[in-house]
Amino acid sequence: MTHILRATKLSAPGLAFTNLAYVHPEVYEELLTHSGHGSRRSPGQALRPVQCHVGSIVLGVMPEPLLQKGDIGLSTCHRDSTRLQLGDAVHVRVFIPPTPKPIIGLMQIEVSTYLKPAERICVKDDVIEEDFRTSFCGQNFTVGQSMARRLGKETLKLTVLQMIPVETTGDKRMAPVSSFAELSENSELVFAGDSEGRVYVQSKKVLPSPLVAPDFSFQKLGIGGLDRQFSEIFRRAFSSRVFPPHLVEELGLKHVKGLMLYGPPGTGKTLIARQIGRALKAREPKVVNGPEILNKFVGQSEENVRALFKEAEEEEKKKGAESGLHILIFDELDAICKQRGANPGGAGVTDSVVNQLLSKIDGVNALNNILLIGMTNRIDLIDEALLRPGRFEVLIEIGLPDEKGRQQILMIHTQAMQEAKRLDPSVDLAVLAEITRNFSGAELEGLVRSAASFAFQRAVDLKDLSKPADASAIKITMQDFENALEEVKPAFGSHNESLSRCTRNGIICFSEDCKRLQQTCLTLGAQARDSPHTPVLSLLLHGPPGSGKTALAASVAKLLGFPFTKLVTAESWVGLPESARVNLLNKAFQDAYKSDMSLALVVLVKKQPPREDGKLMIIGTTSEPEFIKESGIAKAFNVCLEVPPVRGPKQIGAALRDHSADRYCFPEAEIEQVCMSGDLETIPIKQLLMVTEMAAEKCKPGPIQAETFISCLKDCGLDNFCGMY
Repeated sequence: MTHILRATKLSAPGLAFTNLAYVHPEVYEELLTHSGHGSRRSPGQALRPVQCHVGSIVLGVMPEPLLQKGDIGLSTCHRDSTRLQLGDAVHVRVFIPPTPKPIIGLMQIEVSTYLKPAERICVKDDVIEEDFRTSFCGQNFTVGQSMARRLGKETLKLTVLQMIPVETTGDKRMAPVSSFAELSENSELVFAGDSEGRVYVQSKKVLPSPLVAPDFSFQKLGIGGLDRQFSEIFRRAFSSRVFPPHLVEELGLKHVKGLMLYGPPGTGKTLIARQIGRALKAREPKVVNGPEILNKFVGQSEENVRALFKEAEEEEKKKGAESGLHILIFDELDAICKQRGANPGGAGVTDSVVNQLLSKIDGVNALNNILLIGMTNRIDLIDEALLRPGRFEVLIEIGLPDEKGRQQILMIHTQAMQEAKRLDPSVDLAVLAEITRNFSGAELEGLVRSAASFAFQRAVDLKDLSKPADASAIKITMQDFENALEEVKPAFGSHNESLSRCTRNGIICFSEDCKRLQQTCLTLGAQARDSPHTPVLSLLLHGPPGSGKTALAASVAKLLGFPFTKLVTAESWVGLPESARVNLLNKAFQDAYKSDMSLALVVLVKKQPPREDGKLMIIGTTSEPEFIKESGIAKAFNVCLEVPPVRGPKQIGAALRDHSADRYCFPEAEIEQVCMSGDLETIPIKQLLMVTEMAAEKCKPGPIQAETFISCLKDCGLDNFCGMY
């Protein structure tokens, strides 16, 4: 039987918090009779609500003598849920639950207010859950239904967002439904604040993190060799955001707001910026190129910085601690965040940008829902205030990949070739990873492209380009990679060409002292390379000009096989001011520290230890040992060795025989005559070889004559060289 009643207000304000509808007692008795419980109620027994369909929802109905017989008292929440106005007709009939009775397994409820409060209201989920369960247990609910509750001094509006009923076996269904279900003592309740941010629900329930996608994989992202760095990034920057805000507050912690990725070019910093959005289920990060912030109009650069944080600020005001994470990625950050005051003659635009950025990250009204990721390969240019805790406090070095990382990178860049069966079985990625020391990720990608170009070349007839290429024959072989290695050189590799130019005539061991000197240099280099107790070793070679110091140092560098060798010559400093010379020398050492093993050939240096797992050897050369000693520079070197000139007939003869053996025809008798002439006692090896070359040119096409050799010696003014040393 259906009753048609008229919607009216409740007779007392307190009745609005019961989630019940009220009718005249006679109507209540009729409904109770139709429900089948009227005849079983004994006199004096407490009244119980009758579950009835009231419009589109199910409510418990109780008697209220102050109401007219044709009226039904509904709260504002009930009228909103059923879309009724005062005076509208309402169809009321007894609710007969299906069999088995649907029981709520999980119900998600939004907590809001009727009027916008002066400030956000904070409620604890365990308090409101206990009140909700005590007040409404046994009542039926449906999605979209609203009810009112008073918690302390606050009047809250509760709206059902989602319901998941349980089966008779107790297992929860995965698909949400909109039918009616009863709240039981075992029903799980989840409360959340409203979208406008009026109420913040402090929850102690640890929900699954929405940040990291479940199918997250470095290989799928095309990132290799950065597993350790990515793990550190997620541990330090994202792990605290997995847990409820109240837990972080109980620990007295704050979320990390910024991390800085730095390292040499081509190591994957920008790749991380492009791919990090795919690794997260949160909103897509904003990627900002540093120079795009700058603007020619006064104040516009600072406005561009403020615009980046506008969306995060608006959500922070609405949702507070429940605000989602906003990620801002700054590529080439050094373009806008240089040291303040570094350019006193400029307009100070970059200084203002740094100040604006600092105020947004860690100012008075600092945001807690942001994470800034900065990228740079010149971290030394970044303003120091940005790198302190609370700002870009997490510094992650993205360095050159190790052998395992190089193999991962090669596997990623050749994956398509392997799937298409275009990679020859002869290609061994493990071998390539071993021989490509100090290659960055970008250089390894270039290596694969270069190898593919050789395969393309084989399939193209250069004599007849109109002839169609044989695509089926294109296959990348190990020989293609070996050819590519001759083309693609690492930026932080060994400068073999420069070293070879320093040793064009080889090393001539004209005496036992010379052999001992070379062996000592090699022993020291092996110690720096292999010993765990010698992370840095410096060696100073001194001697007269042309005695072979640079040639000896270059020869030792090639024989030791350091993956990174940097040659800094005096010519590279010509025409540079003092500050530029300091920067040039500093850059040489900074580059050396980026390699796990490195060797620097410089003139004069002051060294510092490399990174913890690095090895560094420094070889310096000078022709002014007295100045080096008096200025204190010699104290910067662990070992100082003299490279002497060629002295005496025996050493001169040995040097001439060794050098002329496969180059010139220099008879033994002529060599002996030169040695015994008395015109040549002491001479640097470089000048001796120059005079030999000069005499050979004069005597062409015949053998070198002693008389011609001595004449050339005098023409060059070297016959009395012994007086100089």
